[in-house]
Amino acid sequence: SLVLLSLLSGPLLRLLTGGTLPPPVSSAALQYVRIRALGLPFATFLATAQAACLGMKDIRTPLYVLLLAAAVNGLCDLVLVPCRFDMFNGAAGAAWATVFSQVAACCIFWRWIVERKGKVKAPKPVISAAAVSDVPPNPPSTPAS
Repeated sequence: SLVLLSLLSGPLLRLLTGGTLPPPVSSAALQYVRIRALGLPFATFLATAQAACLGMKDIRTPLYVLLLAAAVNGLCDLVLVPCRFDMFNGAAGAAWATVFSQVAACCIFWRWIVERKGKVKAPKPVISAAAVSDVPPNPPSTPAS
């Protein structure tokens, strides 16, 4: 998907904008999309880790991780957007800042998962095994008259 998005980013951008963007804007947007495509695996991991936390009724961990990721993104924006190097300035700097914040959030979630490994207990079953064993496999048949 990463390669496909990189290959199709130009035609998709022209399709979405009607091809009316000035060349400097189009170039910056294309660069932004291609850099952000590098963050897709991290975004997928983040969504999965957040869903796992919510499934375990932990609403605080995703909140803290995403707040920290937002702070990393903001700090990287402040440093990278006005950077002198073409690879990291302007729209490219904003894209890199987002990718870096996603990587940081993934590292934090990964550490949380490793620390929780073995500490998560299986949920209690809704129907107990004893209740199921009392149910006869087939209803008793009545003799034909």
